[in-house]
Amino acid sequence: SASSADLHVVRSTRATPLGAKMADVAPVHQYGNIVLGGKTSGIAGQLKVSTDGFVWKKQGGGKQVDVSKREIESLEWTKLPRNYMLVVRLKKGSNINFVGFREADLKQVQDFAAKAFGKQVGVRPLSVSGFNWGDATLEGKVLKFESDGQSIFDVLLQDVGQVQIQGKSDVQLEFHTDDTAMDTDSLVEMSFYVPPTNPSFKVEGETGGEEGEAAAETVSAAENFRTQLLSLADVTAASAGDAIATFDNVAILTPRGRFEVGMHYGFLMLQGQSQDFKIQYSSIMRIFILPKPNIPQTLVIVSLDPPIRKGQTFYPHIMVQMPTDEEVEIELAIDAANLDQVNEKHNGKLEAKMGGLSVDVFARILRGLSGAKVTKPGQFRSTTEQHAVRCSYKADDGYLFPLEKAFFYVHKPPTLILHDEISSVEFQRQGNSIHMGSASTFDLVFRLKSGQDYQFRGLQRGEYSNLLHFMTAKKLRIENFGEPEKLQTALAASSEDEEMDNEDEDSEEDEDFNADAAELSDEEDDEEADDGAEDEDVPEPKKKKTGAEE
Repeated sequence: SASSADLHVVRSTRATPLGAKMADVAPVHQYGNIVLGGKTSGIAGQLKVSTDGFVWKKQGGGKQVDVSKREIESLEWTKLPRNYMLVVRLKKGSNINFVGFREADLKQVQDFAAKAFGKQVGVRPLSVSGFNWGDATLEGKVLKFESDGQSIFDVLLQDVGQVQIQGKSDVQLEFHTDDTAMDTDSLVEMSFYVPPTNPSFKVEGETGGEEGEAAAETVSAAENFRTQLLSLADVTAASAGDAIATFDNVAILTPRGRFEVGMHYGFLMLQGQSQDFKIQYSSIMRIFILPKPNIPQTLVIVSLDPPIRKGQTFYPHIMVQMPTDEEVEIELAIDAANLDQVNEKHNGKLEAKMGGLSVDVFARILRGLSGAKVTKPGQFRSTTEQHAVRCSYKADDGYLFPLEKAFFYVHKPPTLILHDEISSVEFQRQGNSIHMGSASTFDLVFRLKSGQDYQFRGLQRGEYSNLLHFMTAKKLRIENFGEPEKLQTALAASSEDEEMDNEDEDSEEDEDFNADAAELSDEEDDEEADDGAEDEDVPEPKKKKTGAEE
């Protein structure tokens, strides 16, 4: 067989190993400037290799790829024009490619893999002949194209959205595309010419006689090649078809407008009056459910990497706003077989009919189709028993949500700050006052390990104690109190101030005490949502019919 394709060559920086030399099995080896391979290569990050497996994180935060030890089938090492690539073959049939190693890293990787994973790292030579013809073989969910036993390229069939016949002997592969903005070129399609006499895909008559000859004549080698590719490619996800679930007239704050939100097998579709957005589920990193303080509205935030783009503006977070108390009932437009397949793929709990609060139903369906995790507010409470504190960032007012593993500011611009990315936190007193008691508000500055700072202004003085205790519990370094003794003194002082404020409030508000409001403070804290958190029982008020009808 022969192929003709325009391939994009990725340029990546040499990797720099940060781990110490191995004694027996070092706990962690780190490699910087490692590029995650694929049809949209070019994303650099840091790779950590431990006895548990591989963890790759994008530089600056965002996308993360985890490969556990039990998922690894085999490992291969390949020399590229400027550096080296480690191919991790998974038991489920796909590959993950890490590009950017040095030649000197091979010995370290081989020794570590043998002792930690019990795997040998094979060396697979790369063809440099420039041939565009060779042998095509299917291994798991990978199309391997080789010449004389040397690799020309591999195609991950999970990236293939459609396979078509052109003419009699040409087979065209179309790759998944969406409206997320990539910094590099992306492979869109590739064509193969399959000669009719190709021995690998030529159909031989099994029954013999005229019937066998007829069967061989009706199925060409190209058609047989296409059939095998279709059985392994993610064609169902690319199917345009009708959406599994549809939400009409949804208010979205970023990008601003009202959209019809359609959730398909493999992508999320936003259809607005002036612009549409198609987003592959693989671009969804996490889903956040954040209730707005003192307002009967809840935000469902879909975090993307890479982000979508509207004109010259990039949107890494889609902010969907829904009424907190609205109830919906949606019947999914999906048959039982495909529903079971989706649930098995993402360990989801989708049902043929979904009902409950519109916010929860929206997030549960999106989580079931995309596999992204859902995060809800944790144990933090403000002085008014809310999940967020009011503040301003740059010129706009908003809310800062202290979550279990991050801080999320909404909404202009929506900003996610992970605890792991924070180098230190500084409490700044408004107007450079000497004592906290002389100011009614204060500022909060997050200094990231990347060197970037985020300053949130105008936080109420009463939130100082809550935030200080929360950050101390999360073991975040606070600049104002470098020594443990100073921090303990500050915690004690903040508690005394809080008690004095509470006494003042009690003396003023005893006459207006509201028993119903007091009961609200006894509600259980929401934990960070996991698979089980989505199964919480909800009451059965009136329900509004939407979505597909029988």
